Amino acid sequence: MSESITLEKFKNAYIAVQIKDRKKGFKGHLISYVCMNTLLVIVNLLTKPDELWSLGSVIGWGVGVIVHYITQVATAEKSLKKMAKEADSLAKETS
Repeated sequence: MSESITLEKFKNAYIAVQIKDRKKGFKGHLISYVCMNTLLVIVNLLTKPDELWSLGSVIGWGVGVIVHYITQVATAEKSLKKMAKEADSLAKETS
């Protein structure tokens, strides 16, 4: 038998799934960052140790990883709840 759920339970579950998905996306980004920049630093140190050209990637991509975390993970619950509230308001206006 199927159990009926309330709209509030559905919203909370949806927000939880979205947060989990955002964390998963960030984890992939972070793993890519660490692996690729480790490789670039090793290549840099083996080929031209006196010229640290790999720092550009470490810093530039690092800023992107930080921004990704702030905008997609750290503020996820707050922004998703805000969107749900706006959707509620819009639904009430149209009914």
